[in-house]
Amino acid sequence: MEPTGAQDTERRSEASYLPTIWDCELFKSFTTPYSVGSHGDRLEELKQAARNLLASQKDADRQLELINTMQRLGVAYLFENEIHDSLTKLIHHNIPTDLYTVAMHFRILRQNGLFISTDVFNKFMDSDGKFMDGLGEDVMGLLSLYEASFLGMPEEHHWRMAWTEARDFIGIYQNQRDDDDKMSSVLVELAKLNYNILQSIYLKELQELVEWWEDLNVKERLPFARDRWDLKAVEELPEYMKFLYEAIYNHWKLYVGAYLKEAEWLHNGYNPSAEEYLDNARLTAGIVLSMIYGIFGVAGHSIDRYLSEFVEDWSHSDLVCMPAYFARFLDDLETTKAEMERGESMNLIHFYMIGKGVSEDEARDHVKGLIRYLWKRFNKAVIKDSVGAPVVVKVALRVTRSCHRIYRYGDFFGPQTKQNQECEKSILESIPMDHF
Repeated sequence: MEPTGAQDTERRSEASYLPTIWDCELFKSFTTPYSVGSHGDRLEELKQAARNLLASQKDADRQLELINTMQRLGVAYLFENEIHDSLTKLIHHNIPTDLYTVAMHFRILRQNGLFISTDVFNKFMDSDGKFMDGLGEDVMGLLSLYEASFLGMPEEHHWRMAWTEARDFIGIYQNQRDDDDKMSSVLVELAKLNYNILQSIYLKELQELVEWWEDLNVKERLPFARDRWDLKAVEELPEYMKFLYEAIYNHWKLYVGAYLKEAEWLHNGYNPSAEEYLDNARLTAGIVLSMIYGIFGVAGHSIDRYLSEFVEDWSHSDLVCMPAYFARFLDDLETTKAEMERGESMNLIHFYMIGKGVSEDEARDHVKGLIRYLWKRFNKAVIKDSVGAPVVVKVALRVTRSCHRIYRYGDFFGPQTKQNQECEKSILESIPMDHF
């Protein structure tokens, strides 16, 4: 009879994951008529027209409305300097008394890294510090206030992925606009054309990645990922490459080490506390690695001393740690049921239930509360570092919004759901350029 130990050593768990819907042939099969080469001139004309519209708005309320519309249409990034200059002048501007405009003013300033106190809402509160009962009839004002509430900070008594929201808002804005409104026409055409050109760029990048991956043929050429990088090899590299090699090596060492720790827990039947699990899980989420490389990619040649020091000391920054926690919380919150059905238990919900002796629903409520609190800390970090580390802020926001989008309905990788189809649509299907 074979020893029990040998059987245990050879037995491996199988996850039975659904196959991904994002296969190589899907990306290779799509084409688009839009490109910078064919539509670039018209795009530049529309950008200049929109820039002129922004400069012509002298009234503060109309400026805010225009900036708000640009953000929702997904074109505000084209005018970052102009919008920042306009908002800087509006920080101390006398805000009108209506709740809708005050809340929009508050939200837009904070979304763009500018601090504004919650004291602006005092005029809408009664002596008990609660919002006045009469505001219940102000539907638009309350909706504006609701959106502003996501920009709160921890000491005070966002989760949209801007590109995918833009596609939805373009249709809404087009249906609401006046056909004779020149400003609306310019913004709608700019939003559609910019969206389609960006989409063509992303699609081309995906197709190039697919081609690169197929040509690399890792599956056949490297069937086992057992080749280890030799740190001593760094001595053979030129000086300007040593720093990058060591940084990548050390980051991957941390990443792999965190996964090995989870494997040891599972093998030994050990249930860590929720705190111990999270301390390790912020690494296994993979966000830290992707953020570090993303920061260098966005920064390009503008890597300054501040950014270099930031990357070296990333583990102490909320701008890096918070997105990692978001990814882990959201992943565990939305995929726990499927994981437990597969016999997996390496998630926060499971460990919190065991550690605190609570039900799954109570554990879920706890994690949702943690997510709300993390957003407040994250908002504060965004405001604090928006001047010194704008590149890091930009990458952190994009990564965090992507995590919310990806894990909001489970995940975007396996199940063919309505949400997956919408994601596929936003990546692969152009917006019709009607009426232009």
